[in-house]
Amino acid sequence: MPTNPFISLFGRSPIGPMQQHIAKAHECAAGLLPFFRAVIAEDWAQVEQVQQDMVRLEQEADR
Repeated sequence: MPTNPFISLFGRSPIGPMQQHIAKAHECAAGLLPFFRAVIAEDWAQVEQVQQDMVRLEQEADR
């Protein structure tokens, strides 16, 4: 429990968790180029792999 009354008044800052969420969302979005490259190449196994990775990252961001 914080001893500073101002910290108690305002609570924890949401900035840290928001930055973590943004970083995960960025990591997920970075998978779009490999995803579209695999679609264009009709490499369906790679499409599925990249899609699964993006879903995992999205779920991590939601946590």
